[in-house]
Amino acid sequence: MRFYLFSKRRLFWLIGGLLFALSTSAGATRPAVVLGSFAEQRNALALLKKLGLRDDLASVELAISARDTDAHGDSKPLLARVVAYSEDPSQTRALLSQLRAAGFTEAWYLANAPIADTSNARAQTPSASLESPRSQSVRDQAIAGKSEGVRALMSSETQQSLSRRTIGDLSKKEGQPSQPEIENLSNAMGDQEREPSSSDLTKPLSERKAGTEPQKNADEKGRINPNIAASLASQNNSDQQAPQDPGNEPENPTDESRFTSGLTMERNAFAGNAHRWSLDFKATRGSLPSTALKSPYFGDETSSYVADLHLEWRQRFDKVTLSFDHVLQWNAGDVIPWSRSPYGAPELRSLGDSPRALDLTNPVTDGNHHRLHSHFRELMVRWEGQDWNVSLGRDSIHWGTGIVFHPLGLFNPLPPLYVEGDKQFAQDHFLIERLWNSNANPTESLTFLNVSRRTDRDRLFGDVSTTALRLNRKSDRYALGVTAARHYGLSVIGLEASRQIEGVELSSNLVLRERDGNYSNSTWAVVGMVNARLNASTETRTASVFAEYFHNGFGLKALPTSFADLPADLTYQLARQEAFTFMRDYVALGGDFAWGKEVSQSLRLITNLHNPSLVIKTEFLFTLQEDLRLQLGLITPLSQDGKEFTPLRIGTTSDGVPVTFGPDRRIYLRLKFNR
Repeated sequence: MRFYLFSKRRLFWLIGGLLFALSTSAGATRPAVVLGSFAEQRNALALLKKLGLRDDLASVELAISARDTDAHGDSKPLLARVVAYSEDPSQTRALLSQLRAAGFTEAWYLANAPIADTSNARAQTPSASLESPRSQSVRDQAIAGKSEGVRALMSSETQQSLSRRTIGDLSKKEGQPSQPEIENLSNAMGDQEREPSSSDLTKPLSERKAGTEPQKNADEKGRINPNIAASLASQNNSDQQAPQDPGNEPENPTDESRFTSGLTMERNAFAGNAHRWSLDFKATRGSLPSTALKSPYFGDETSSYVADLHLEWRQRFDKVTLSFDHVLQWNAGDVIPWSRSPYGAPELRSLGDSPRALDLTNPVTDGNHHRLHSHFRELMVRWEGQDWNVSLGRDSIHWGTGIVFHPLGLFNPLPPLYVEGDKQFAQDHFLIERLWNSNANPTESLTFLNVSRRTDRDRLFGDVSTTALRLNRKSDRYALGVTAARHYGLSVIGLEASRQIEGVELSSNLVLRERDGNYSNSTWAVVGMVNARLNASTETRTASVFAEYFHNGFGLKALPTSFADLPADLTYQLARQEAFTFMRDYVALGGDFAWGKEVSQSLRLITNLHNPSLVIKTEFLFTLQEDLRLQLGLITPLSQDGKEFTPLRIGTTSDGVPVTFGPDRRIYLRLKFNR
């Protein structure tokens, strides 16, 4: 057995040394206890008021953030998280045990809660390290539509530290219910949003006053009534419960959900019966060199347009959830006639369901320069139990922890030059997940996944399907995963590891992929990446920077003179959109920055290490209103012609003039409206 190994060890050592050198400049952290997340902010405020009366807490915090942000930056309904700090940080785990004994059985330990001053938890300044700049902007706009009480609590920051006096003053100032009203609030909320109530939560566990009559929601030992405890558990922190949506995703890498490494499902965060709709319009214009294959047809510029009307629906029946995302899509511009040429248009892959198992796409109108069709981006049935989860249908599947490159992306990986907001190619699949210690830290899970596809002869379950088994262990500070899969008839073995060291997040994916024996003498190839992200947020701005190294054992050390000479394995991966580059080794640098409540920016620089070619992608997101966002982006190569990321030479004319393929640079604009 022979491997194509890479000799870039010096780069690993340089990145590691740089990260440890920079880690001392990261924001200070201290341990904390997360008591729960609430869909109703009044419930969180009621709990804050009770906790504020305990004299064994240094402070408590209310953090409002999106319950989920999908891989495309779409905001989800808000959650209010309640976080408590111990007077003595070393006693935080003891505090966790006390609070669990008091009835908060779903409370969990957060080892690195960011603060600005570890010497004074009461006076700590707000911190935004748990959210990406994009999710912060979405959240700030959503807060603007909430109650005056929530705005007073949150101001323009992500977290607000509240002392016992501050909680009482805010409750009176904003017209919150008095103490007796709060204690009885659970009776009027229904089963889904009851407030946990206990007399012992309003005083230290070690100093209970004699003669005080227990509250009706607590027993004589100060434990919460099981019904109310169960209600709290049903809405408790979603990013501690598995499975969980990524944050994700490559698009929100500073979010805690980044450490849910491996397989996660992109889901809506509706509760009960809910629906919403959104309208997304994107225009793209690219410049073409005179040697471009498209130049005789479109001149020196090409443009395309796409508009999506999404209708999302979710219905929950106890443990069973039904959901769909139906899209009515309109495409226009030069991409339509070009898609009918022998070269095709990979960007219009969603116009058909091949090679997916289900045919859920229907054309409405089809013209020379436009096309209107409908398809289901999501169509799912999910059953979620305490220790088991089962799902069946179509949805996006996210693997690995890459930021720019995704070695474990066997299904629908994001391309390195992914445009924020573009929809992924979802897969038809069947999933079974077994959970252990789902309410503890760490948690373990074992996942079985089967992705069904159709062959060219319209047959299911051939060598085009994927079957995978994945074992995952995750805590609040690290995550480990092992994956074994059979993908298109070839074996895949994947290893994942993530670690948080103060303000630095380290992650690595290593994948061994079997080569096709018909086209190669070697048996396996190594594909892997290592990255690090440094949180550089301040009191008033959120920011993060990252570095990532990627190796593709299927890649080349030099661009071929003819792309008909590409290795067969690489050709298949490019055709299936599992790979997007030709070379073997790459480095990506970049960051995400929030310049204010309404403006955020992402920046990516990518280069290969063989014939150095550099490409830059930058995006600006403007939040115009709570439901309206404007996105403006640029992708341009900074290399000489003939390098990767520039228009690639694919041949010559009879006169010896070179012919190239691909745009020189692109600019795009997206307008999105959500309801």
